[in-house]
Amino acid sequence: MKYKKSIFWNIIFLLSCFFFSTCSKEDNTKNVGTRLQVSKSQISVIQSGRLLSGSKAAINVLSNLGYQITSDVDWVKVDKPIGKGKTDVILEVEENTSGDIRMGYLTISSKELKERVKIIQTMELDTDDGKSVGFVYLEDDFSWCEEFGGVDEIENQATGTTINANTVAVAKIALNSRGYEDVNPGANCFYLGKHYFKMGKTNYQTGVRLNKIPNLESGKTTNIKLSFNATPIRTGSGNYDNVQVVVEIEGPGSVGAGSKKISGEINIQNANGGPWYWVSQSLELYGVEERTKITLKTTKSGSETGTFRWSLNDIKIEKITTN
Repeated sequence: MKYKKSIFWNIIFLLSCFFFSTCSKEDNTKNVGTRLQVSKSQISVIQSGRLLSGSKAAINVLSNLGYQITSDVDWVKVDKPIGKGKTDVILEVEENTSGDIRMGYLTISSKELKERVKIIQTMELDTDDGKSVGFVYLEDDFSWCEEFGGVDEIENQATGTTINANTVAVAKIALNSRGYEDVNPGANCFYLGKHYFKMGKTNYQTGVRLNKIPNLESGKTTNIKLSFNATPIRTGSGNYDNVQVVVEIEGPGSVGAGSKKISGEINIQNANGGPWYWVSQSLELYGVEERTKITLKTTKSGSETGTFRWSLNDIKIEKITTN
């Protein structure tokens, strides 16, 4: 009997500890401190109410207990005036017809905390080229390479034939005349296949640079989607070189809607032992101009030890909508 009572009281004790622990956690949650973070303290927009890139301005708000946004001017509004957690807030700024620079403030409040964002709107004109969404600036299937390339190794799932675009003068002229450039000509490892570029060799890597965006008026800007097909090179054993690529831009514009000039790693891998195929990828570039240079290359340096070979075809650049 004493043994049963002992078990009974032990169970009661354990249940009490559990409920006490649960209550304590709930109480601690109620007493958690207010946190508020705002990604920017100042934003400048042009006369149209947008950024120079053509996108609408935005801020990121992080608030654990919720936030509220108010504006001290009637020409600035936000799409999410109330929210909680991590939130992307888009600004709706009216066109500036005042004839002068104007300024306003957003106040972001969370309990006892406040942050302010200064909004400056200039009279600077929109530089967007005015083309319709979907307009194609460049579409190249590399069919012009066929006179230089031989057997398509991806199509035939076997070793193909190519021609070196550095040592064969007519091939280099054809490449450069279309606005393309080998980014590491000293490595002597840029080849033209039947309808693709093949790049890299053992211990040497390279990529391709597009020296300007065609069909874009000088001095104008646009937002684009860059699409392409790429694949690693297959070895004699049936495995593939481990290749990741990046897109980098020089000159005006950014990768994505922020300020980055280089993308993250883009996966083009094929499964070892499996069939050889092209991997389709795309990414968005904002605020680019005719003189913006776009480079596709491997993540490796130009002379890193190893084989990081890859091929590229079907490049397309088309206009996308702003947010």
